[in-house]
Amino acid sequence: MIIVAFDLTDIDSLGHCLQWQQDACKNARDPLVFLVGLKKDLMIASTYAQVEEEALKIAKEMNAEFWATSSKTGGFIETLNFTW
Repeated sequence: MIIVAFDLTDIDSLGHCLQWQQDACKNARDPLVFLVGLKKDLMIASTYAQVEEEALKIAKEMNAEFWATSSKTGGFIETLNFTW
């Protein structure tokens, strides 16, 4: 399993995710891949919607599941743990 995490409040970090995945997959065979956006609690709904749209595109390219989480509020942390 590979988890590629990025900062939802820093869209530039999303742009690095494909390379991070490639680096992580060098020695893996068909791993389960998660693209995880962090700091969802800091986003307003309209801004999050735009970032989510871009993240879903990247996740599709990565053949990954996309999850947006917040360690501050615990949002989707338990659900993500259950998925593993």
